[in-house]
Amino acid sequence: DPWDLDWVFERQILDLPVDGIMRRVVFTVGKPAILDALDAATGEFLFAIDMGLQNIVSAIDPETGAKTISPHAIPNIEKPTFLSVNNDGIRNWPSLSYNAETKRLYLPLIETGMQTGTEGYKLTSSEIRFDARPHPDSDGKLGRIQAVDMGGRELGWRYRQSPPIMTSMMATAGGLVFAGDLNRAFMAFDDSTGEILWKTDLDDVPSSNIVSYSVDGRQYVAVVAGMSNYNVRDLNGLYNRFAPELDMPVNDAPKGGAAVWVFALDGLK
Repeated sequence: DPWDLDWVFERQILDLPVDGIMRRVVFTVGKPAILDALDAATGEFLFAIDMGLQNIVSAIDPETGAKTISPHAIPNIEKPTFLSVNNDGIRNWPSLSYNAETKRLYLPLIETGMQTGTEGYKLTSSEIRFDARPHPDSDGKLGRIQAVDMGGRELGWRYRQSPPIMTSMMATAGGLVFAGDLNRAFMAFDDSTGEILWKTDLDDVPSSNIVSYSVDGRQYVAVVAGMSNYNVRDLNGLYNRFAPELDMPVNDAPKGGAAVWVFALDGLK
């Protein structure tokens, strides 16, 4: 792994029809934003879905899941090249969310790339370095939410904005998807269309998994804000570098301090 592109994130287990047969499936999405689905009982490879943003893997064997690496992506100090995935990943720790009723998942992505050469981070034992770059198709927008139809194995709606998503996704049975971004926004989307139904600004960056719970029949959504971490600091640096004109009001020091924000679903206006 000379690019620091690992597959170390959460696994989800679901029941899904595959080629007409109901299977217990376990899947995960790695840093290059490629989803691999396996049979949970046997480990048999079932299918893969590429979100279409990376240019390192050129082919995936439909029977075994084996990845073919594009020759241009092999680091070579004498041949600098652009890779449309940063070493932080098109996806990182913010978890996806899956709605078992609709068989649709929601994945937070970051549209960045990197240039190999003699400048930037030294990720390997060689002299090759990697320098962050905006994704060629990002048009200044780093943040992306991608819906995926697991039943049809195809990409659904996508939502793009300038600030990266910093929280997990959270889908509800009531048709909402929640997420928070680097610009301190906390939002609720329509799970079938991606339309923003509700939005509010917090006093600091929401940077945790989102949770939902009920008390006496009333449903609540909660998120932690103000806890700076590697993802917040690193993406803030990238954002200020790629889109300085937007003057993101974020830095390493929390503005409002660590806090838990809680919203009642019947109170969202």
